[in-house]
Amino acid sequence: MGEQIEEAKRLVQNFVLDMRSGKRMRVLAPGGQLKATTCSLSKDLDVFRIVRANKVRQIPLLDLRTVHAGIEPQGMTTPLDDLCATMEIAPDGSLITFRFEHINARDTFVMCMM
Repeated sequence: MGEQIEEAKRLVQNFVLDMRSGKRMRVLAPGGQLKATTCSLSKDLDVFRIVRANKVRQIPLLDLRTVHAGIEPQGMTTPLDDLCATMEIAPDGSLITFRFEHINARDTFVMCMM
């Protein structure tokens, strides 16, 4: 059990280091197009930034309601699959979907952003 806890700590530490320096990610648009972005976490780990075409969207992590994995939430027009993670953001419940190259990357993102 202790070994699993240590592995989880390493996973989170590596995620935070990657995200603080900025990570290339792909946003899945409602029409199914993948849009290249760079995402990062602020130094204080309280803001998630998405940069695309020199436009920056800053999302305070306190506004992050949840992160859905795979084909959740139901009823979206965006063509979700198992490689997707969708952030639900307060106060208006807006959704941003990212598509990852493999399940492990998606699961790490979901676990660390929750």
